[in-house]
Amino acid sequence: MVLPMEPQPASVKPLVRTIKSFVEPRSLPYRVLLSRVKRDAAGERRRDDAIAGLDAMGVPRFNSVIRDYVAHSDAPMTGDVVTTYPTTRNTSLAIDDFKSLALEMTTIWANGGSK
Repeated sequence: MVLPMEPQPASVKPLVRTIKSFVEPRSLPYRVLLSRVKRDAAGERRRDDAIAGLDAMGVPRFNSVIRDYVAHSDAPMTGDVVTTYPTTRNTSLAIDDFKSLALEMTTIWANGGSK
């Protein structure tokens, strides 16, 4: 399972509740994906704090993160998905985040679920 989480302090309790209530009782393999990560200095600090917190709790996570781009917010209105974004500098960066995640997931699967 991929469990998306915004790097916000208020996201931790719902994440833990989901893991304890739904994921662990079913013995489902999972990892947390930090998403909607702001691209400014404050966003980077929140990302780093979230990573440190997840690691301290022993919660498995992806190394890849999905940063917050306007293209992601606009996609529902335009009907685009990440593979059909128009080519611009920012959409290329947004697409790269998903490519990185796909490569990481493929590596995990190829190694039988572990890195």
